[in-house]
Amino acid sequence: VIETQYEGNPALLCTIVDVTGRRQAEETLRASEERNRVVVENANEVITVLQDGLIRFANRRFSTVTGYAAEEYLVRPFLDFIHPDDREMVLGYYRRRISGEEAPATYQFRFLNKAGDVGWAEANASLIDWEGRRATLVSMGIITERKRMGEQILKAQAELEARVEQR
Repeated sequence: VIETQYEGNPALLCTIVDVTGRRQAEETLRASEERNRVVVENANEVITVLQDGLIRFANRRFSTVTGYAAEEYLVRPFLDFIHPDDREMVLGYYRRRISGEEAPATYQFRFLNKAGDVGWAEANASLIDWEGRRATLVSMGIITERKRMGEQILKAQAELEARVEQR
């Protein structure tokens, strides 16, 4: 606003900018971000972003599956949550992916929950940009029950074969 004179009388010179379009775009973006947040937070799969050896983001399902709260898992190396026998494999895939080399997109590994129980996950990993740097987006289906059922079937088959051989 500028104070001025118009035809000898005091006047104000104002500039008005129509920001309706910008406001609508901002609201559309906010609504889109909220929809995406709701989808990710309520997904049945565990969704994480790994960067610099740490978990930078995890959805609620991570806490449900592992028993760890965000303030616990965000400060620990992600390998702390991987079964010791699978850490080398998972770390190798992570390093290869981050460096731009080929790595399996889908793989299975064992994880440890807060109580120390072992579970199984099937991971689907991809390279992403996270806050201007390379990271890995990993979505994981928890397949612990499927693995247990498979082991039970194999055990039952072995028992059946042993019985047949005894006859």
